[in-house]
Amino acid sequence: MGVKIRCTECGKTVPAAPSAKGAQKVCSKACRKRRNRKLARKRRRAQPKEYRQDEVLRKRAQRQREREGESRRRALTADPESASRQTIGVCHAPGSANNLAEVLDKIDKIVDETFAMSRARLRRELEAMVLKSASQSTTPPVRAGP
Repeated sequence: MGVKIRCTECGKTVPAAPSAKGAQKVCSKACRKRRNRKLARKRRRAQPKEYRQDEVLRKRAQRQREREGESRRRALTADPESASRQTIGVCHAPGSANNLAEVLDKIDKIVDETFAMSRARLRRELEAMVLKSASQSTTPPVRAGP
């Protein structure tokens, strides 16, 4: 059996990770997060001037990133040809301009089918869509009365 540690946050006694080599202080990710926040608060209280300077630099960098993102978005909307070559934000590329016609056709088809449905069928279809999307969500759906 390996070495056991007592978590500094929750007080549980748990087996230490073999890779920790005597440095492990907490038992889980939640306790790690709580410990990091507590240490950060302690550090900020101990060195308020340094904290303020760091905060000013952090906010300045954040504002600069926001300005760059906004100018990139404006450039993309002004020049749709370059939209397919550039990315919006950090994580995702924009949708392909070639798909616009396909999407509009799909929307037209959905609207035509919806107008052709009876009210009861439309309600059943919408309820099925909501239940399907809710099954992928972490919160359960709330059913409304008739």
